[in-house]
Amino acid sequence: MYFPRFLVGATTTMLVVAGWVYHATGSIWRTTGWTVLIAIILQLGYFAAVAGLIYFGAFKGAGTSDTSTSDESGSLPIGRDGISL
Repeated sequence: MYFPRFLVGATTTMLVVAGWVYHATGSIWRTTGWTVLIAIILQLGYFAAVAGLIYFGAFKGAGTSDTSTSDESGSLPIGRDGISL
């Protein structure tokens, strides 16, 4: 999970919620409370997503061996690393 992309999305979400709540209530205190609540929910969701990626990724990759770096002839995959000759 790419953290800068999450950070931009979470900040945008909090700004939208803050604008929406302030427009609906006109109270800066309710706006602050709802924004803090949304920030906590987003942080818990991010933590759960990363924990799920780590937990399920560990089981998916534990029993398999990665043989995609070599082919039948035994030569190295020169074009796969981004270097073109």
